[in-house]
Amino acid sequence: MIRLAGLLLVCVACKADPPPAPARQAPPSTRPASITDADLASFDKLIVKLEQVASAVTAAGSDCAKATAAVEATATDAGALLAETAKIEQRTRKDPAAEAWAFANYAPRVTKPMGQLMEGPCSKDDAYAAALKRLQAAR
Repeated sequence: MIRLAGLLLVCVACKADPPPAPARQAPPSTRPASITDADLASFDKLIVKLEQVASAVTAAGSDCAKATAAVEATATDAGALLAETAKIEQRTRKDPAAEAWAFANYAPRVTKPMGQLMEGPCSKDDAYAAALKRLQAAR
């Protein structure tokens, strides 16, 4: 979970790529002890939230006002969850095995919702882009 929540939202808001593969080690086959069951529950909730907002944005189609409203509502609604995942990130930051494991197990799950948020018909809309940045800043 090192930087996972932050990177997910930075990728969404700024269209940045995660750290290059050489910066991460190969993931361990079992979950590192620094990642708890509660951590997993928090990140699962975060992914569900991203999937929900991505579905709302997709349903909005080219209605950028609706898409923007969905992202803004998520930024408001997910504030506590984002703060929680930021604490996990801080706690596990110095564990390369945790980062590698988190990316191996969670990055594939966010590919579709991130694509929906970043590549939709409103991706070039200024208000929508600003809402994505507010979502990233909510953490």
